[in-house]
Amino acid sequence: MRRLHLLALILPVLIGVEALGAWRARAAARPLTTALPSDNTATDQVTTKVVDHFDASPTPAAGGTAQSPRRKRVIQPPDYKPTPSPLSPGILVGDTLYLSGSTGGDPVSGQLVKGGFEPEMRQIMSNVQTVLAAADMTLSDVVSVTAYLADMGDFARFNEIYKEFFTATPLPTRSTVAVKGLARDARLELTMTAVRAR
Repeated sequence: MRRLHLLALILPVLIGVEALGAWRARAAARPLTTALPSDNTATDQVTTKVVDHFDASPTPAAGGTAQSPRRKRVIQPPDYKPTPSPLSPGILVGDTLYLSGSTGGDPVSGQLVKGGFEPEMRQIMSNVQTVLAAADMTLSDVVSVTAYLADMGDFARFNEIYKEFFTATPLPTRSTVAVKGLARDARLELTMTAVRAR
């Protein structure tokens, strides 16, 4: 009985080794290259497919434009510069728009608006809507918001103003955190992600 059990364990291994040896013998007998058309059309097609599959910025198609939905496009509204920081207001990848963090900067002067929390938040929402519109989106396309507050004492007022702008359901997911400080001594900063509804 013990021998049968041992044979049952060893037999699949022996068959596998035999099959591997036969495969190696067949592979050694085959040539390593296959003849391709002399114009390299087949090679070019295969190369393009491989590059398009693995490269986030694919080779342009015959018409001269990349066909991959992963292509990145900067969203920069004209005459829009609410911050002196080196950044893109938004990056569109396929149907997803990633917005940079926004403080309450005037889009023309780049200066933080005066008046504290409420004017800053209203300016942020105006700025965000400008970037969304440049990508042919609205606040109803926003799926995620992260809010950074310099003082959690502003949390209740933040929610009140927030509800004025985000009225469509479902509401975006949201995280709100208190921070020690923000650029230019801003009272808050918002980052958002939007997905174009089809």
